[in-house]
Amino acid sequence: MRERTLNVSDITVEDFKDYGLYLDPEKAQPDHESEQFNFWNKLAVLPLKSASFCIVESYPQGAIESSTFEQHGNTHEVLIPTEGEIVLVIALPDRKDKARIDMESVRAFRLPAGKAVALKPFVWHYAPLVKDRPVKTFVVFEEQTPEDDMHMRYTDKEQEVIFKVEGV
Repeated sequence: MRERTLNVSDITVEDFKDYGLYLDPEKAQPDHESEQFNFWNKLAVLPLKSASFCIVESYPQGAIESSTFEQHGNTHEVLIPTEGEIVLVIALPDRKDKARIDMESVRAFRLPAGKAVALKPFVWHYAPLVKDRPVKTFVVFEEQTPEDDMHMRYTDKEQEVIFKVEGV
């Protein structure tokens, strides 16, 4: 078994563009500003027909490692951590075969609470990783995604590679 080290990166619009959209309201002007509230409209517009709003609660596992990946070909997936920072280990699909992982594209991104990402269809990912406490993350995607559009890969079994995240 080989271990590949990923240095976690602070997420930026530019670094994340191949994987999806990074949504940071602090980088955009509100569409409405008042004493009571600010409102940002259309930070992302995604072609979802019947959206499912879900929550995943991630628990610390000691070392921050990843070897399990899932992929959805028919939907964007939005992730919004609510109460703490999460780490996303993500990868692009292989250019010749979208059902395989482009092992050179695997990255680890730090996503702070209150920010969001919208993963593109076919981007490989799994449940968010956390360092030292449980964190809930809202998940939004097409309603039937878990039942009808879930494809899994296990790099520890298929390529004998575990991705170890450092710098968290």
